[in-house]
Amino acid sequence: MAQQDQDLAAAIAEAEARLEAVAATAEVRQGGFDRNSGAVVWRVWGAGPALVLLHGGHGSWRHWFHNIPALAEHFTLYVPDMAGQGDSDMPPEPYDADSLALTLYESLHQVIPDDQRFGLAGFSFGSVIGAVLSARLGDRLDYYIGVGSAGYGPRPTTADALRPARRHFSLAEAFDAHRHNVDVLMLADPAKNDALATTIQMTNAGRNRIQSRPISLTDAMLRSIPQIKAPIGYIWGAGDVTASGGIDRYVAMIHEHRPEAPVEIIEKAGHWVQFEDPVAFNQVLPALIARLHG
Repeated sequence: MAQQDQDLAAAIAEAEARLEAVAATAEVRQGGFDRNSGAVVWRVWGAGPALVLLHGGHGSWRHWFHNIPALAEHFTLYVPDMAGQGDSDMPPEPYDADSLALTLYESLHQVIPDDQRFGLAGFSFGSVIGAVLSARLGDRLDYYIGVGSAGYGPRPTTADALRPARRHFSLAEAFDAHRHNVDVLMLADPAKNDALATTIQMTNAGRNRIQSRPISLTDAMLRSIPQIKAPIGYIWGAGDVTASGGIDRYVAMIHEHRPEAPVEIIEKAGHWVQFEDPVAFNQVLPALIARLHG
């Protein structure tokens, strides 16, 4: 093996070891859906008020890697791999935002005690499914927070700029494709795209079995938020390339329905804001939760 390949393999192995060290501290639970024909795998960390974290498309719990240790000091974190992604089973087909939210709704009742209220924060595609789920939860939900949120209807995407990672690719070729995709879609600062970021992307993409992007381009967010009884708020990275036309455009759409909803912008971050600037995010999220509880 060439030295460059050895170095890459070592960097990936180090990143995987860091991920496994956090995963090993979780309690793993499963909640069935569709009459228990499949199950969602949930990981639970920490102690305190309950907070559900939903990952983005082509994702898993790993999207929250930089946030779990800090947030677990203040919250009991319930972090699923959504159906068709990560370690969870495929959802019934055909699937859409409503049916995917239903798999979570059914499974969480087997994972979170029925008398336990909780908040919910969803990232990207997870913000869409989280909004639909939140509309179902009624008085059981304490608050909803969208992070780098989608679901505002059709918009231009960066999909044409992304590179596929083919099965015949070498490790270096696959890693390079995933690194490129993280640069294009996820982070504002290429310097933040380290071996950990690309390893997370590569691992998540390799375990994804659903098409999330078409769901993110629906208006599921806009149709759901008027039905959410709990307070709602939003967080974006200022450099989020998925906010086509500017974040202000989406804020205006939200405020047409919920004019009281607070919005926080983290300046030195892109779409994957909680990974790119975890120090700021791990302060902003609890502060926003406190404000919504106000």
